[in-house]
Amino acid sequence: MKSTKTTWIIIVIFGLLVLNISAFAQIHQMKSEEEEMELSEWEMLQLAIAMTESNFDPQAVGTHKDYGIFQITPVYVAEVNNILGEKVYTHDQAFDITKSVEMFNILQSDKNPSKNIDKGIYNHNKSKAYKQKVKKNIEVVKRYETLRMILQKRKSVPVIENNNENFIEEN
Repeated sequence: MKSTKTTWIIIVIFGLLVLNISAFAQIHQMKSEEEEMELSEWEMLQLAIAMTESNFDPQAVGTHKDYGIFQITPVYVAEVNNILGEKVYTHDQAFDITKSVEMFNILQSDKNPSKNIDKGIYNHNKSKAYKQKVKKNIEVVKRYETLRMILQKRKSVPVIENNNENFIEEN
């Protein structure tokens, strides 16, 4: 009788321990996801360059055969392929946002492994006027990111619903 009772106590304690570990893991995961949601300075730079180059249009075509969100040129693609030591990318892939970001990061990691913001701008376009435009757009992206984070945190706060049916008109 005692061994059965002891066994049940051990099972209950073990179950509580597993539940606590599981809850801790979930909380830690939620915290990690929230932390990952905040953009780094480098990601803000990438957004500011995309904003400056193409206003985020992946189908943008410039006057010098520059394509996509970063306005990547054939020379840029050749330089990325040279860094890689083989032809991995084509110029037409600059229209693909993922491929554009990959090419941008490959070139920058080779020329700017410390991810220095000023050097990152310079590596993309050496013009002083361009640097000023990107810096201005970094500030726009930061304001947007601040607002996005505030709204993201607001999702976890209960909101009082407005029951006024005329509040939002539907088409």
